Amino acid sequence: MEDKIHSACKNCGSTLDEQSAYCSQCGQSVGDSKLTISALINHFWNSLFNIDNTIFRTLSYILKPWKLTQAYVEGKRKTYFHPVRYYLVAVFILALTFYFDNVGINKNMDFFKPQNNYILSLALEKLDHVSNKMQPDEGQCNLIDSIKSEVFEGVTFPELDTISYLNMDSEVSVGVDNTMKILRKDALNMSNNEIFEKYNIKGFINKITTSRQIRTYRDSAGLIDFLQKYILWAIFLTIIAMGFIMKLFYWKKFVVEHWVFLLYFHASCLLFFALLNVVIILIPNMEWTLFMVALFLPLFFAYNVYVYYGDTKVISLFKTSMLLLLYSLTTLIMVLATIFTGFLVF
Repeated sequence: MEDKIHSACKNCGSTLDEQSAYCSQCGQSVGDSKLTISALINHFWNSLFNIDNTIFRTLSYILKPWKLTQAYVEGKRKTYFHPVRYYLVAVFILALTFYFDNVGINKNMDFFKPQNNYILSLALEKLDHVSNKMQPDEGQCNLIDSIKSEVFEGVTFPELDTISYLNMDSEVSVGVDNTMKILRKDALNMSNNEIFEKYNIKGFINKITTSRQIRTYRDSAGLIDFLQKYILWAIFLTIIAMGFIMKLFYWKKFVVEHWVFLLYFHASCLLFFALLNVVIILIPNMEWTLFMVALFLPLFFAYNVYVYYGDTKVISLFKTSMLLLLYSLTTLIMVLATIFTGFLVF
């Protein structure tokens, strides 16, 4: 009975042998046609380390993730990349462009490192100490004042050079803007526990937020890397949540089908951003293209939803508008949740 059901391969259409469990032409299992969560996971693990020319066939439909979804749901599991695998490849490529972009960011941020501000503060203190010992005449005083105004503009002495942190504990004495002051040299040289003791920082939440703010101050470039990493996690969590939300709008389809659609769609979007990031790295003053892509993505989503789910234009427009609104809210929640969670361990 099972052989009759799978008389033709769902992937390539070849006739199947009655006793064969796999297609003799493409190698797909005859039992791969039913789409379940278990089948999605099993197929992912089986295909994870098997790279072949399916990636090129998959990339040829980068503008048509709906077609990749349709093919996968219909049983063509060997022709194109597994949706999870495709998504992970896209994440890897985007992360790679982030890495090379961050190399340039780190170089550009060298001048703004907090250590440099502290060194300037020490240099100003040393200059003031030497000038006081010299007892300079009027001309030398004018020269020293000129150096201070030109080289040390905005720089204060180490004992006056403070940085502000948001206070989360009402018991700690702070200014009217709910911030507390910590000497820059202490933020750079003292351990967190020493800072807590010196500045009377109490309470678990206040200690956590203060320590993370100090770490962010010490490693601003690391913060950028941290944000990029956790935003990618937020996108993945958004995909999972949106699968259930789309089930409310297209209830005849299984949640797993929505996940397949969303994985293929987001993989295409991430590849767009990876390509755009390369362009921005190589060509100066191309940041405006980010705005163009931001305008393009909702239209890209609406088109793919319309084609794949097959509603009329009016109904599809209404559903897509609602989905985009819910998608924005879900993404915002996931981004805040993952950043807050990561902030605690950063």
